[in-house]
Amino acid sequence: MHDAREMIRNPLTTEEVTFVQTASQTNGEKGVVEILIAPRATGPPVHYHSAFTESFEVLEGELTLRVGRRTKRLTVGERLTVSKNERHTFWSESDRQTRFRGTIEPGSVEFENCFRIAFGLARDGLTTSKGVPKQLYHLVVLATMSQSNPGGLASVLNPILKLLARTRGARETRDALIQRYCPSALEVHEPARG
Repeated sequence: MHDAREMIRNPLTTEEVTFVQTASQTNGEKGVVEILIAPRATGPPVHYHSAFTESFEVLEGELTLRVGRRTKRLTVGERLTVSKNERHTFWSESDRQTRFRGTIEPGSVEFENCFRIAFGLARDGLTTSKGVPKQLYHLVVLATMSQSNPGGLASVLNPILKLLARTRGARETRDALIQRYCPSALEVHEPARG
């Protein structure tokens, strides 16, 4: 199990993620992270999640969200929940850093490990300057683990990503990435000896 205050950093985007409550700690009820993004940071491409809702609460600065066709700028103390299957993205228009709390319900160990793997790939020089994995199977594994589906024009890639995710190469890549970047997922707890 991960320490409740584990913090990881993406060296390319300077984004920081602190795990406040993991899916393991809440018995899968939810996962809570605090994310710190740089001024004027761009967010992920438009996407949606079919497995969980995602809530955003601004703790510092401001965050702009696009959910469906509406755009809303959140300031400190404001919160917005994105329902399952709603297309969304977020970014910062602020000249200051932004810190927000993200909560997914139900929680997902896979989603949490996606952060660890993505930031690890960036540290190891295996992504583009925008954080996109250079290797196809890395991209497929991250898309699958994050339980994210591309929205907009990129949605035509969904069937291809799902097909590739079932291949032996993707399964082996997933296992190798978890072993490298998520070692606590492999911990085996021995019984206490008296």
